[in-house]
Amino acid sequence: MTPKPRPRMVRKRMTLVIGTVCSDGLFFCADTEEGTTSGHKRHVSKLYPAGMDKWELVVATAGYGVLSDMAAKQIIGAALASSDTFILRHRDVIEDQVAALYKKYVQPYPAKDYREFKLIIGLLDRSAKKPYLYMTEEEIVHPVDDPFACAGAGDTIGYYYLDRLFRDERPPNFGGRIPKIHEAQKLLRYVMKEAKLHVGGVGGSTIFASVPFEGAKSTGNYGAGWEGMNPNFADLIRHFWLDDPGGPKPSTPET
Repeated sequence: MTPKPRPRMVRKRMTLVIGTVCSDGLFFCADTEEGTTSGHKRHVSKLYPAGMDKWELVVATAGYGVLSDMAAKQIIGAALASSDTFILRHRDVIEDQVAALYKKYVQPYPAKDYREFKLIIGLLDRSAKKPYLYMTEEEIVHPVDDPFACAGAGDTIGYYYLDRLFRDERPPNFGGRIPKIHEAQKLLRYVMKEAKLHVGGVGGSTIFASVPFEGAKSTGNYGAGWEGMNPNFADLIRHFWLDDPGGPKPSTPET
């Protein structure tokens, strides 16, 4: 009898990474759980920040762990090597690195699904105070039209909340104001909590990278216990179907 091949120890990130453009900078967050086909769990960083005097860069990784890590590191290496010219050439620089990895490690293999990866890339031009947000789709690097992007197994729940809540479109003004970094931080902490509760493979702690237009970038880990400080979904809505709805009343947005 021919022995069956052993299953690959695939580092698959059933994750949630989120990148946002705020009114005063960039804010990214991610969970830290990584799983293998053998059922093991590891805790890893999925955010890669880097920068120079004139620009700041954050790469968030989802999908096949080995290649997504390589992609982030190679993009950062190429950006640093480009130095001051990176801002002018940034999309070409990023695309060249992603395309090279796909050509060498993904496209030649028939069962390429397990090697797929996805990146969310945020760039801040400090001189112009101009943010950029990109996402990869295979080897394609495309600009994101919305001020947010999600990737990983939890992206459905991420988009569900952010499509509805990230812009302030409360009546009567429907102004569409996007949040400041400290406001987005509160919202994304809640979204990450919901994803960990309801999506398999999204877990561990939550890490973040904050890149304001003014001041230094910051990174960190919310650690254990912060989920309990966030509201539950039932606390956030009025029970409109009940005779006594209770809960928060509709509010008037800032003008």
